[in-house]
Amino acid sequence: MADEFVSIAQKTIRVLGACLGLLLFCSPAFAQLNYGRILGGVIDQSGGAVAGCRTALVLSGKTERADAESAPIRPDLVLDSVADLRE
Repeated sequence: MADEFVSIAQKTIRVLGACLGLLLFCSPAFAQLNYGRILGGVIDQSGGAVAGCRTALVLSGKTERADAESAPIRPDLVLDSVADLRE
């Protein structure tokens, strides 16, 4: 009887361990979303809007030029790298 209980307990621990491992293995996949949007405004330290301010979008990750062109708020500059800001 005791051997049977130990066997069931070991199987239960293995199944729970496998479920936990699967959950931990799959959870990072949900953090990697491949969509976004461009929103925002430029404000000063007191929270007031800054009129006439130029904006730049640096392409990185999944963002593409077409995303910037189709966004409701378009940046003034679309750059491939932060280094391009020096030009």
